[in-house]
Amino acid sequence: MAMYTLIKGNRLRLTKVNSCGKPVAGPANYLVTDGFVRVSIDPVMKERKEIEQENAEGKVCFTDTTPAVRKYHNVKLEMCNINTQAITLLNGWPQVLDHADVPIGFEDLPDVDGDYGVMVEVWTTGRSDDDCATPLTDADLADTGSGRKYGYLAIAAKEWVLDGGLSVQADISTINFTGISIAPTGWGRGPWNVMEIDALGTP
Repeated sequence: MAMYTLIKGNRLRLTKVNSCGKPVAGPANYLVTDGFVRVSIDPVMKERKEIEQENAEGKVCFTDTTPAVRKYHNVKLEMCNINTQAITLLNGWPQVLDHADVPIGFEDLPDVDGDYGVMVEVWTTGRSDDDCATPLTDADLADTGSGRKYGYLAIAAKEWVLDGGLSVQADISTINFTGISIAPTGWGRGPWNVMEIDALGTP
């Protein structure tokens, strides 16, 4: 049984995907950062429906319910030390480049991009009970790794919007984005090595 604690986010990776969750190739279509404060995933539900019929006397002659159904998730990213590439990946706002084609900012667009989104991958580093396995073979004894295991979450989302605007003040400021999840049927195994595929540890 896999166990890990949902604390201490270590790294966040954003990968551009289309509306089916298929990775979109390109040199600026992914970003890895530790500049995030929080990732939250909240289900949006269609509530349970009560079905009831009364008879002519006003008594209930039939009752049933239709179970609640999850429609999608709201995905929220709170980020610090924001990279302009992350903004472009999330909501499609173009980066502003200087004379040497170095990003120095971003433009604001009125439309919300519903054709493309990002796969959000998060690694957690909170210590769990199964970090330190008992060595069973000589190969296990030869392992020079730290022994730390990482939790891993992945969710694809689109229609990202800037949530709460931008604030410049004599205090800590972060920037928030909110999107809605999509079914990433086109992701497959994805373009990255994130888990072993055999007993030899091949990624």
